[in-house]
Amino acid sequence: VAVEGEVIQFTLSLDGLGGAVKVDGVTQTLPWSGVFGGGAVVSLEAVPDLGFEFVGWSGDLSGSDNPTTITMSGDKNVTAEFLVHSVTVTAAAAPSTVSSGGTADLSATFEDSVGHGPASWLWDDGGAGGSFSPSADVQNPTYTAPENLGDDDLVVTLSVSATCDGANPLQATDTTTLTVEPVAHSLSVAASAEPDDVPSGGTTSLTATFTDSRTHTIATWSWDDGGAGGTFSPSADVQNPTYTAPANPSEDEINIVLTVTATCSGSEPLTASATENLTVQPVAHTLTVTASVDPPALESGGSATLTASYDDSRGHTIDSWSWDDGGAGGSFSPSADVQNPTYHAPENSGDEDVTVTLTVTATCAGATPITASDAASLTVRPVPHAVALNISASPDTVPSEGTTSLTATFSDTRHHDAASWAWDDGGAGGSFSPSASVQSPTYTAPENLGSDDLVVTLSVTATCDGPDPVSGSRSLSITVEPVPHDLSVTASARPRHRHLVLGRRRRGRDLLSFGRRTESNLYRADEHL
Repeated sequence: VAVEGEVIQFTLSLDGLGGAVKVDGVTQTLPWSGVFGGGAVVSLEAVPDLGFEFVGWSGDLSGSDNPTTITMSGDKNVTAEFLVHSVTVTAAAAPSTVSSGGTADLSATFEDSVGHGPASWLWDDGGAGGSFSPSADVQNPTYTAPENLGDDDLVVTLSVSATCDGANPLQATDTTTLTVEPVAHSLSVAASAEPDDVPSGGTTSLTATFTDSRTHTIATWSWDDGGAGGTFSPSADVQNPTYTAPANPSEDEINIVLTVTATCSGSEPLTASATENLTVQPVAHTLTVTASVDPPALESGGSATLTASYDDSRGHTIDSWSWDDGGAGGSFSPSADVQNPTYHAPENSGDEDVTVTLTVTATCAGATPITASDAASLTVRPVPHAVALNISASPDTVPSEGTTSLTATFSDTRHHDAASWAWDDGGAGGSFSPSASVQSPTYTAPENLGSDDLVVTLSVTATCDGPDPVSGSRSLSITVEPVPHDLSVTASARPRHRHLVLGRRRRGRDLLSFGRRTESNLYRADEHL
């Protein structure tokens, strides 16, 4: 009998094998029991162990909803039903032996102990290099085997993995093997000569390439010129020797057949050969020219002696000479058409050395003239770097505190512009407008309170804007006339009084006048105060 105000409680008992149950979000190991108030709604969620699958509830709770709830209207006994969960996959390949690069049909079967189906498939060949079609993630793909370039069968292990589509997915893997036979064994050789047309006694680089279907190396090489009389260097038993053709004293070219033979290093060696044709010309007509310059370096605008020597394999003389400086702007004396002229270098007004390439071209006087050239380098140093200024003042004679227009021109042996200007009057006290740092300012002379002309020396310094700036200065003199000289005096005479009269100040002096009552006599003094 319930007593009013008493809280009614009921017991929830849980059991099961192969998992646990979350009670109101807290995982409880089975078996388990707990007490809840009457009418409480308790949340239950079955959590299967690895290898088990939850299949439903029994006891006071039925169905397979997970999670679910139970209302505590009395004592409750609930069992979580778990079944052992296993997945089995079986792989097969048909045929089990294929040729190099051949194909096999792969198949896989799937079994799930609780009836799930496969959610995903994945095939793999362990990095053997084959491919799966249409892809590696289907149940039954076609497999294209890799190329087997060895001498023995290649065994490829093919594995397939499948994952079930249950709430607690399991994965299973199986393997099968596929035998890939070696590729058919073949050996091919190719030969080339570069160049394939040489002068009498000339050399050519021989190159042999090979392809072995099983990627063997070459055990032996052997070159032969069919008894033509040439030589192979370092020997005829290397892959890529240099061949020196025999002398061809005839008037016609000859053809030499060069043969190379190679044997592979496999367990069952194969041998293959190839040929290359080499054309050997008659003794060639050659002309060699050598140019030199002395001295190899000189000052801007300096002169050097050019010398050309030559060698004609057929003993011809030279019919024409031609020198060229590549447009550098120098000159040749007596002309550019003599063997050994004097070269007058151009002015180098830059800041760096200039390299002039002097090229001489000679044409021989034979029946079939040929031409040859050579070049020599000449270093032309920069012109000495100096700045020159010209300045003027207009007018060059001004009144006290008068103005004159100053003009400055600038020249730089390396053709730089002026970066800065600085005018100065040596402390005379004049002024420059708009400032002393412009190229051509207006100068206002100082006041000249003296009796004589004042000579003011005006100097200007300019600095170029080159990478190694240099400066230049120039000065001139202007004449500043004295201020106009005027004098005014005031005098008076009164009995028994003396009067001091101060006159106007001019040229730095004060005029003092003293008056004394004397019969019209005036005494005055003009003294510095």
